[in-house]
Amino acid sequence: MRVQIYSIDLLKLILALLIVSIHITLFKGSPLGEFISKCNSIAVPTFFTISSFLFFQTKNQSVLKYVKRIGLLYLFWFVVLLPFTLHDKAYLYFSDNGVWYFLRDFFLCGTFRVSWFLSATVISIVLVYFVNKLKYGALLALIIGLVMFYLSQGYVQPVSEWWENRGLGYLSVSFFYSTVFIAIGNIIAQLKIVKFTPPNMLISSTIIFAFIIIYGCIYEYNEESPYIRLIGSVLLTIIVLSINIANPTKKMTDIFKFFRTYSIILYLTHFPLGLYIIPHICKTLEIDTPSNEWIYLISVLCIAILTYAIMTIEKRPYMKWLKYSH
Repeated sequence: MRVQIYSIDLLKLILALLIVSIHITLFKGSPLGEFISKCNSIAVPTFFTISSFLFFQTKNQSVLKYVKRIGLLYLFWFVVLLPFTLHDKAYLYFSDNGVWYFLRDFFLCGTFRVSWFLSATVISIVLVYFVNKLKYGALLALIIGLVMFYLSQGYVQPVSEWWENRGLGYLSVSFFYSTVFIAIGNIIAQLKIVKFTPPNMLISSTIIFAFIIIYGCIYEYNEESPYIRLIGSVLLTIIVLSINIANPTKKMTDIFKFFRTYSIILYLTHFPLGLYIIPHICKTLEIDTPSNEWIYLISVLCIAILTYAIMTIEKRPYMKWLKYSH
């Protein structure tokens, strides 16, 4: 049975809010905007690490059930967001290689925006799961992950060019990038470092924000940047696991459940809402498109309302299929 780690729910919410700021750039061109950009560079790597930890911390976890769960999540939002995928992807206009392009994107590159995270996570989880069964499997998976991570940064041009020339996307947004974080999450799960502290969400959130702010202060965009992100995601994951919130009240449990659901839906839906729907509505109403800061606030608020609606409606008979949205 998996122990519910509420500090991770809190972290996932914060990371999702940071990821939204990647696509809806805040305070563009200002020192504050640059600082936020540095802070959000840790978000996706840490999402991979904690996803891996949550999978591998459960004994006798079924990889097939995990693939099915993420697959249904992917399929749900692929259907919902199909109009935006049609807008972005030429292969759906019945091109000669349309079927191949669709399969390639679905399993390797992503179909709708940000979906590459789902396919990369599944492939990396499956890879590490089976390597883990070998002697010194956790260490071997880490070594494989580090090699793949190095390749994902484009340091070996022939490999990058071979991959890209065959229409397989970019190594930097694929399982080549994610595998090392999945391998690290597996190791952290085996270390069993989860601790429990008195239930205080304020203290936990303060510690998380403090680490991210410190990380943003020391992070610089250079050749070492990928490895700073790697180290930062490991430290952040360990810190969060060390400040888990024990014995929360029923009300707090409901709040954390909302955080958990909201972070998933926010991650998967913010792009079409913020980059397509809101500007289109403004154009239709013939009003000025609001600044990115306002689009950001409107997006996170609207998706919060959507999340609450889904969590309420899915309890009704014949609406339980909504659970696949998160």
